[in-house]
Amino acid sequence: MDDVRSNASVEPPPTPEVPKRAAPLSGLRGIVARHIRHWPKDPVRASRPVSAPPTISPVTQLLVRLIPWALGLTFCVSFFWDFDRLAVQYAGESLHFLADGNIAATLSMGWLPLPRTSGTLPLDGLLLVLSSSGLIGFFTNWLAIGMLFRPRNRHPIFGQGVIPAQRDSIIVRLATAIDRELIGPDIIKKGIRDSGVVPNFLVQAEQALRGLLEDEEFRTEMRAVIHAYVEGALSSEELRKEIADFTFKRLEENFDKGVGGMAMKAMLQFAEGPLRSAVDRAIREMPQGLGLVLKKLDLMLDALPDKLSARSDAIEEWATGAAQSFVGNLDVYTMLVSRMQSFDEDRLEDLIKYSSNDQLNYIKYLGGVLGFIGGLVIFNRWLALPALAALVLVLVGIDFLIIRVSRRREHRLNAAAG
Repeated sequence: MDDVRSNASVEPPPTPEVPKRAAPLSGLRGIVARHIRHWPKDPVRASRPVSAPPTISPVTQLLVRLIPWALGLTFCVSFFWDFDRLAVQYAGESLHFLADGNIAATLSMGWLPLPRTSGTLPLDGLLLVLSSSGLIGFFTNWLAIGMLFRPRNRHPIFGQGVIPAQRDSIIVRLATAIDRELIGPDIIKKGIRDSGVVPNFLVQAEQALRGLLEDEEFRTEMRAVIHAYVEGALSSEELRKEIADFTFKRLEENFDKGVGGMAMKAMLQFAEGPLRSAVDRAIREMPQGLGLVLKKLDLMLDALPDKLSARSDAIEEWATGAAQSFVGNLDVYTMLVSRMQSFDEDRLEDLIKYSSNDQLNYIKYLGGVLGFIGGLVIFNRWLALPALAALVLVLVGIDFLIIRVSRRREHRLNAAAG
């Protein structure tokens, strides 16, 4: 490309000096990135717990896990000793412990309002009944929970686990529940509106823009970039020729049909060469007039933050509406279904166990406890049922008292804080 500037009759003014640390310039984006100092940083996300907090204390967890082992040990002991030839006899106000039909110990119970009856309860086989009933309760629950996930593949006799067999249905139901109740578009829109994230972002953006436009070094680099770009563009002979051709074409189109227009067209035809030289020289001298344009640009930049502040409500409303419209176009349900359908049976099982494994374990151990209680009923229903009824009433009463005490304490704390 020819360098026309060396042949021009008037040399353009030198390009404003750019601070050395800003060179080489990487365009307007690079300049803004270097000088902006108040742009909102990425929000610090709240730390999430690595694992869910335990529902019971570690000591209680250990005791619960010992239930099946204790039942198994009791079951083994029952093969060697199981209250053989032992019995309990209630007579009047005393409780006698019998061994081979003889009284081995006596407990006075006159302080209790018990009915004055008598009877004998043989204890032979008590350990076997209690331990076997507890183990049956534990293992039936363990088997039922295992059948939720196993077998993963269909078998002709054992069939297939509930979750693998109903995989597609479970995925659809999970996605529907999550989309409807947890992270659906309506819920996200409400979160955007209630969180105030859009107004806060706009306030920070306005502060960043004001700080940027008040930075004189930024404006100096902007002027240098604009001046260099205009000067570099107008140094192209091809571009200047295109501008001249466009100018002459527009002139010819806007001449009227009268004598004056015909005269002007004739002048363009006879003096086209000198006129084109004059237009080319004027184009090459355009950078000299950039000072006025840049002054106007400075005035516009000075007024821009105040104009944005004056229209902050309208901008906030538009930005909030745009964010909500974007969220409204998200198909959360389809994304959830597509994501979960990519899970294999192992991943889906881990997902379900991660959210409910503690509860599933409690169900297994609770089966052992309920089986143990059921064994008492099997061993002697007339003695076990009243005892269990009394135990349930005592537990309900204690639970009620604890709740009352906790509420009163909380009420006193709130009153003191208020």
